[in-house]
Amino acid sequence: MKNSLPFFIRLSLAFFCQQFSLFSQHTIATILDAPVADIPAYDTTTCKDCIFLHVEYGTSDFLNLDVLTRFSGEVITQVDMAYTSYARTKGFDQTALNRERLENLQKVAPQLFENELIDWNLIRQTACNSLEESERLFHGFAVHLAPGSASRDKSGKLVPATPKGETVKPKKKTGPATRDTVITERQIRIVKLTDRNCEETGKYLPRNKDKARRGVRYDNERAAIFWKRKPEKICSTTDLGYRYDTSYVKRTYKVNALTGKLMDRSFFVDRRNDTVVVGAMERNWNAWKQEKLVVVQDMTGSMTSYLSQIVLWREQYTAKGVEDFVFFNDGDRKPDSQKEIGKTGGIYHVSSKKISEIQDMAYRCSDAGYGGDTPENNVEALLQAQDKCSDCTQIVMIADNYAPVRDIKLAGKVKKPVHIIVCGGNGEVVHSHYLTIAALTGGSVHTSVLDLDLKNALKSEEPLVVGERKYVFKNGVYELVKE
Repeated sequence: MKNSLPFFIRLSLAFFCQQFSLFSQHTIATILDAPVADIPAYDTTTCKDCIFLHVEYGTSDFLNLDVLTRFSGEVITQVDMAYTSYARTKGFDQTALNRERLENLQKVAPQLFENELIDWNLIRQTACNSLEESERLFHGFAVHLAPGSASRDKSGKLVPATPKGETVKPKKKTGPATRDTVITERQIRIVKLTDRNCEETGKYLPRNKDKARRGVRYDNERAAIFWKRKPEKICSTTDLGYRYDTSYVKRTYKVNALTGKLMDRSFFVDRRNDTVVVGAMERNWNAWKQEKLVVVQDMTGSMTSYLSQIVLWREQYTAKGVEDFVFFNDGDRKPDSQKEIGKTGGIYHVSSKKISEIQDMAYRCSDAGYGGDTPENNVEALLQAQDKCSDCTQIVMIADNYAPVRDIKLAGKVKKPVHIIVCGGNGEVVHSHYLTIAALTGGSVHTSVLDLDLKNALKSEEPLVVGERKYVFKNGVYELVKE
């Protein structure tokens, strides 16, 4: 969707339109009806005048709404909506999800829809044949600002805008003594691989650029040598696919030396994961700190992004009793056909007080795994945790809300209360398998907005109500009541 108007005219009209809203609006229907451009991957590093609003894969949940402050007073020229072609379930309705994402965007940034001179592009990324590859690609909206925007500092980096009428308060120089907490974070960079091949046509280019643009070419080789004309070449580029480069970066966070409280909130800003883990820990730590805990965490796919929250929580609350961690990856790249219930494998245990050793084991687990099909061996990991830490009284599990439990029928063998923090979704919908595990073990389920105590859930004959959904316990598991 390119605009044929000269750029300076487009810029002037865009600014005038944004200030006075004289033009008609974009509607969600017209945006969804636009042609879809298929590309291998959306490269977010090529746009220096863009603000990226991320959404979580498979949902319409925004992950960094704080960037909306940067739109204030800016001239916006283009919005790209990027998503991936891979669907983790058959019959998945991508158009419905796109519509929901646009509706949520319109609520928080209506100015993007009020100016018809803003170009809207739908971009579908195709370099993804698995869930893991899809989660590595960009999902969300790239908002293009006019060059020379005020939202850029001299180094070219985007900086938050200060709202009108407000002043930046100077930081206080005094405060409690702090200590440094060093966390190793994994970063993944997508590199496009191409092969460029050029061949000479036998003709020569004029030295005058205007003639060259008009297609003037010369056949006389002697004149070419005399006038120092360069040979014309035709080049072709072959796409060789993509390489995923993985690197590890150490980041330092300030923690109150006396209370263990996190002083620097930058950890929660502009990140590609929600903060459900730390949020659930903050709300429930007073109840859990009396117990000896073992933490069990899913390390497949995008779930690896939640590891930093676990490590930071451990430091923030000085959780001295939490030394045992069990990580699982659903089989260590084992083919799906060979995954036996209770014997799938890919489970790693570490008992340590050192953050570096905990993180090393977690990344070792992640690197050894592949994930494969959607179901995962959660209960097998819980049983391993129960066995490895026999003196632990309760278990905290970090689980993927989108993944069913492969070995749910073994849940009755877990004899310790399991508190499950489910990641993903809107916080009001919980997979029935996690409700089942928590209820069978006398534990609980936690999301970004819910804390469900299921200790006595099975004693009630009434359906279990979670948000707007009802569940009944039948044949050893909770089942959704379809109304």
